[in-house]
Amino acid sequence: MSTFPQQQLATIQPARTELSIPDMMQAIIEKGITAESVQVMKDLLTMKREVDADTARAAFNQDFLELRKECRPIAATRTIPTNNGGVKGRFASLEDIVGEVSPLLEKYGFSDTYSQSSVEGGRTKVTVTLLHRSGHERSSEYTCREHSSPANTPAQNDGGTNKMARRHALCNMLGIVLDYNSDARLEGDTITTEEAEDLQHRVRAVCAGDESHVDRYLKLAGAKAFCEIRRAKYEVVIQQLERSEKAPRPSPAQSVKQPVKAELAVTIQGWAKVPKDRVLAAVLNYAQRVGERATEDGKLTDEQAGRVLARAKADIEAGRTFEAIN
Repeated sequence: MSTFPQQQLATIQPARTELSIPDMMQAIIEKGITAESVQVMKDLLTMKREVDADTARAAFNQDFLELRKECRPIAATRTIPTNNGGVKGRFASLEDIVGEVSPLLEKYGFSDTYSQSSVEGGRTKVTVTLLHRSGHERSSEYTCREHSSPANTPAQNDGGTNKMARRHALCNMLGIVLDYNSDARLEGDTITTEEAEDLQHRVRAVCAGDESHVDRYLKLAGAKAFCEIRRAKYEVVIQQLERSEKAPRPSPAQSVKQPVKAELAVTIQGWAKVPKDRVLAAVLNYAQRVGERATEDGKLTDEQAGRVLARAKADIEAGRTFEAIN
């Protein structure tokens, strides 16, 4: 049985070639356009779109898997204070989340875009769409109740609702895990001696010697002394302290000269930062939250106004925000 040398086999066996879809389309054009070739061209175009879509989807999935491998849990270090200076809960802000994931999105060829719409029941739906350099995209929706605070303008409430929905939609899209642990690793090192001394001086000035109010600031910081406050909690205390320092505190002379209802209106307006035409609504809203119900004609008695004013002053001294009062 005779055999051929390997190089001779190569010369007599035809080389295998594979035509791409664009090559096939070009070949059809060169042979002339007919009714049959037009239909073939349509079929080839449909096939090309399907192939391109599959290729883009595969590229998206591959880069998305690599991105997910690098997505680490995000520390929920922002706190929601309670009325008595404690911590009601923790969360990670939209800025915290975006700051963590933006470098990864850019690294793997992704970008995100958002759209917002209202749905039945006074709720807001936000859709986050993840775009990939391949051309493939994927969307995720989140619907939440509209944020409402009497101290905010309608635009501020709209912004708060939008940020909340965007935060959850983005976390759902990327499978982000929020870490709610409050150990020292998340809260950082303790503040410096100079920062602790300055903070203690400012807190005592705002509390006007009331040690119970000073203790509330320490409780908010999760520390027994100012020198033990950690970096993450320090920022929270500073935010509360700055609000308290900016809040109006009527002088004794003003309290004597002004009727109690007028003083209450001035105090609530400055604290809640509402325009004059919304002061009455803010006063009644706050009164109801602290357990004082208006009379049938929608007014407070002088005695009720006095109690509400005393409570408002105490809350302001404690560094609480108007909207944080339950």
